[in-house]
Amino acid sequence: MRIKFISLFFIVLALGACSSKQEQQQVKNETKQTATDIGHNTRDAAKSTGHFFRDLFKGD
Repeated sequence: MRIKFISLFFIVLALGACSSKQEQQQVKNETKQTATDIGHNTRDAAKSTGHFFRDLFKGD
């Protein structure tokens, strides 16, 4: 009985670790995509205005 319990515990532990690894990979991919989107939008804004940071920090 005790061996079954220990075996079941390790199986559940292994499944939990695999699930956590998949979640971490998904978060990593989403973060990378978000950073790429921000970079592309910054580049596009710089092209359309001529100078992104000058326009961004220019006082009114």
